[in-house]
Amino acid sequence: MIALVLFASAWAGFGVRSSREPLPSRENERSIVLPKGWTELEVGVDHSVAAAAWSSRGRSVPLDVPWRTDTVQVGVRYGVAPGWELFGSLPWTRATGYVLQTGFGTGEIGGRFALHRNEAPFGSVGLEVAGRVPVGFDGGSLEVPGRVPLTTGTGDLRMAVDARRGMDGLLFLTRVEAVHRFAGRVGWRDGRVKPGDQGSVDVEVLVQAGPLALGPGARAVGRLAVRAADPGPGGSEGALQRVDGSAGASVDVGGRALLHLTRGVELEGRLRWSVVGEDDTFVRLDEVHPAKARVAGLSARVRW
Repeated sequence: MIALVLFASAWAGFGVRSSREPLPSRENERSIVLPKGWTELEVGVDHSVAAAAWSSRGRSVPLDVPWRTDTVQVGVRYGVAPGWELFGSLPWTRATGYVLQTGFGTGEIGGRFALHRNEAPFGSVGLEVAGRVPVGFDGGSLEVPGRVPLTTGTGDLRMAVDARRGMDGLLFLTRVEAVHRFAGRVGWRDGRVKPGDQGSVDVEVLVQAGPLALGPGARAVGRLAVRAADPGPGGSEGALQRVDGSAGASVDVGGRALLHLTRGVELEGRLRWSVVGEDDTFVRLDEVHPAKARVAGLSARVRW
């Protein structure tokens, strides 16, 4: 389903262009929502290395074996109407640690809606709503060598408000996001599991110098506790119960650089480090546990 939506969105971009809106050539003049009639195809690669985890007291705890993750993600955006776009993405992951695991991750489909736009100075506010569906393998055991989960194995509903303001060669970006996670049966634990809901805040400043935009950013994340229901006699399950030590928070800092090769082609490089964390290792999954990791990534975007 997700792959079909990605293909349909990209194919829609080859339609009639007579009524499409203009696309500014520089990042600090663009809106949060892709202009009507434009299609964007993105291919990104991220490499993550986690040599330690955070304890419940915020201390760094070395891992016996470093956890390395390589992710290739394909994403599509399409400007359906003025102030409205659809988007989707699908990642493929290769994770190594105690074992090697490869497969698709959590796919996403959603929409962005412009709440406010102005051009002097440049600024916009947008609402984002998306649903996420696990595609990858979510079974295995963390106690013995063998296949390990790639995702939580449960679906998410995500809402976010984005704001950006550009002036005098600067671009200020802010994002507030809330994620609700649904309960479901998973392969890495008997019974049902509901990963903890999550809230996050992102801030970033970019300096625009000709075709290059670069600057620092930070992300703070808070996660509620995981809840689980173990199987009872005869296969019945009780109410979901809090899993001690599964809640926590983390702060990452980093930076990124955008290079506009043309109006419709750009490259993005990014770096991120985990600097603060507070959690117990409930399960080695980025979706429920803030590993002490460093991440490097590169993306290419094409718009037409």
